[in-house]
Amino acid sequence: MRRELLGAVPATLLVAGHLAAYMLLGFTIHDDISRLQTVTAEPVTPFDQETGNA
Repeated sequence: MRRELLGAVPATLLVAGHLAAYMLLGFTIHDDISRLQTVTAEPVTPFDQETGNA
């Protein structure tokens, strides 16, 4: 029983580490994209924001 639990620990840490790295990378890419959009985006009129029409 104890040996089975100890065998699951490295796999759990491996999965958790990959998940954390993926989330960190995703947030970094999302932050870069949103920063790029704020720099290059043209001003949007309130009418466009309310209706979503161009």
